[in-house]
Amino acid sequence: MDIVTPSTESEEELRKQDVKSLGELLIDLATKTPNAHTDLTKYLEEIKTTYSSEFCDIIQYILQEQNLDKLVEKLAVRIMNEMIQLHE
Repeated sequence: MDIVTPSTESEEELRKQDVKSLGELLIDLATKTPNAHTDLTKYLEEIKTTYSSEFCDIIQYILQEQNLDKLVEKLAVRIMNEMIQLHE
């Protein structure tokens, strides 16, 4: 939401835009290419050769579902395992 110019879009739509922007930012950063998100097919393949399939799946999930709550649920076990390993 913009304080100066209020949006006519719902909070849910704004949240989806933010999540989509996060996915696009992850692609741009992972490829070190500004605007890589404009050619998803090409750059997702490039990411698959450099990063884990799990990371690629996360990016695709963010772009398709645009729901961080579901993503966190999907990754909850992994997150908990990582936290346990940190404290061992």
